[in-house]
Amino acid sequence: MKSDSCTRAVLAVIAATLGLALVYSLSVAQQDMNWLLGKWRGEQWSGAGSSRDRTVVEVVFRDESGQIQWELEVVSAVGRAFGAKAAGTATLSGELLSMRGQYTAGSPGLGAPLSYSLQRKGEDELTGTGLGRLQAGFNAGWKKIK
Repeated sequence: MKSDSCTRAVLAVIAATLGLALVYSLSVAQQDMNWLLGKWRGEQWSGAGSSRDRTVVEVVFRDESGQIQWELEVVSAVGRAFGAKAAGTATLSGELLSMRGQYTAGSPGLGAPLSYSLQRKGEDELTGTGLGRLQAGFNAGWKKIK
């Protein structure tokens, strides 16, 4: 009988410890993404990236129940891409950001995939590459504005 109550006490301590560890890890994950949340603005370009080939985008990152959601809008571009919108989810691994989504509005292929692989530079900059609707690669550089 005494052994049974000791076993229950040990199990209760283990369960409480595991519960605290889970709450702590969720809290750390939340803090780790806070730098990303908000509005970003930047440019995207392919090749040498002359000024006439650059596209300006704005991206908003939100936390929805621990999942990073993003919405992107093309605010300045040459050609039909102007006004295009996309949305998706993102994952963080240290300083690396991986974004996967699709176009939700505008002329460049509604439903077409859009993805990014970006790295944090300093406090408020992301740089890296993307893959657009025609599976054409491009460079990206964004700065946090809000």
